[in-house]
Amino acid sequence: NYLLNVGPTAEGAIPDLEAATLRAIGRWIEPHAEPIYNGKPVGAKCLGRDFVLQSGGKWYYFAFDLRISGHEHVTLAVGGAGPRRIQGLRKPIRAARWLDDGSPLQFAQNLDGGFAAIDLTGYPYGSNYVVRVAEIEFAADSR
Repeated sequence: NYLLNVGPTAEGAIPDLEAATLRAIGRWIEPHAEPIYNGKPVGAKCLGRDFVLQSGGKWYYFAFDLRISGHEHVTLAVGGAGPRRIQGLRKPIRAARWLDDGSPLQFAQNLDGGFAAIDLTGYPYGSNYVVRVAEIEFAADSR
């Protein structure tokens, strides 16, 4: 459980700002419910704060510190979109995509070396998430 430290007012209501924050968190959790509620750690290593969870035969890559993608005169190139490495992955990847919008992600894999790199794109303009989650599907014969 995650403690959000939100308490009611003297009248028993949740203040508007806190209620809006809780609704925004709920909207983020909705497409990410599977790995959040059912995900288990895997023996894979990522760089930085990134991590991977497994649920239902799929892996979920939680990516931190991405940047917003958009026109160079509107957005700043802050953060680190681009290839991110997963070490300890010996199953052939079939597909990877963002959970929030279903956008496909490109990847490269070295099964003998036990690693893969997934090209993580930035956030769509107008979004500002702390964490973005990619779903990794494996080839049918690799469980």
